[in-house]
Amino acid sequence: MGIGAWSGLRRSWQYQKPMHWMTLAVLVGSFSVLIVAIIIYQNLNNILTHWGSEVKVNIYLQEEASEKDTLAIEKYLQGINFFSHIQYLSKKAAAEKFKQRVGQYVPGLLADLESDNPLPASFVMGVNGGIVTQGQYDRLVSVVNDIKKISSVDDVSYGQGWIENYATVIRIFSTTSAAFLLVLLAGTIFVIGSSIRYSIEQRRSEIEILELCGATRRTIIWPFVFEGLVTGVLSTWAALFITYSIYLWQSEVVASRLAFWNIKAQLVFLSPLSIALVVLLGSAIGGMGAYIWARDISTGWAAAEATNTL
Repeated sequence: MGIGAWSGLRRSWQYQKPMHWMTLAVLVGSFSVLIVAIIIYQNLNNILTHWGSEVKVNIYLQEEASEKDTLAIEKYLQGINFFSHIQYLSKKAAAEKFKQRVGQYVPGLLADLESDNPLPASFVMGVNGGIVTQGQYDRLVSVVNDIKKISSVDDVSYGQGWIENYATVIRIFSTTSAAFLLVLLAGTIFVIGSSIRYSIEQRRSEIEILELCGATRRTIIWPFVFEGLVTGVLSTWAALFITYSIYLWQSEVVASRLAFWNIKAQLVFLSPLSIALVVLLGSAIGGMGAYIWARDISTGWAAAEATNTL
């Protein structure tokens, strides 16, 4: 004899609709926040990876750098096997490139470049594999510091400002999100547990009969754990639907307002594997919250209390 899992779930919803709808609403909101945080973290990493793959390093030479110095630097850069597409730009080539980019906006400046060219000769190159990980960034900084020690090198630029700031944002967001999500998950377990506790109180008479008839621990606990599992799965699927709708809306907003950054191509929703893991997490949290509150009901407490009241 036992409380059927599905029949117990139906009765629970039949007699406790307001409680269950309120629980679902809270859980959907909680899981939506969790999914949004995962999506933001994932897409921030994607954007950083995309920008990191396009990092350009510029080595500006001193005015008095000779052809021999230039050849020595080029040989050194090729030898360390860290840079790709190494290109040398002479002062004249740098001026021509500058004219092509901004000549139409400041035509008066072009005449000045003809007579007095302040642009230095330089090397322009990419980084093998881009800057995706912290280790690659650390090595870039180390290599750049070594290059700066060369006497004929005036300065080295690789967009260090935005890379450092962006990496800092990622680290801070990761740390704060992890702490916030732990608190959120703990609250989610408590909400599910409270709902299950209410279900237990409503079905106390059935539990008393099962205990008096010698039902096993698994027979008594399983329907409540099952209810928690179903509640967790339903709330995660509802949260996934809501967050996907928000993702579609926001990706269009980003595409229209930040088109020049080419960010939309890097924005993605959760992968099928991630979706499966989120649903699995939701069911695990639901089952765990239910078990925490239901684990003591098969120790004879309900029957004992009923006997004591006789």
